[in-house]
Amino acid sequence: LATELARAFAAIGFRDLGLADLVAFTWTSNAASRRVMQKAGFTFDRHFEHNGRPHVQYHLRREDWPDGA
Repeated sequence: LATELARAFAAIGFRDLGLADLVAFTWTSNAASRRVMQKAGFTFDRHFEHNGRPHVQYHLRREDWPDGA
């Protein structure tokens, strides 16, 4: 269900809001969320620290969106 939601939110961002890019992030250790982002078409961008915890950032560009835009 999480992957379907991520794909639906990407569709809203790209189709309805006309955004060019989307960004998602989670704790480095959250393998399930990272997999959802990957399955939704996001690619790894960078590691960073937020509120003292290690995070990873993923991004998706409209032109790379697997569902087409």
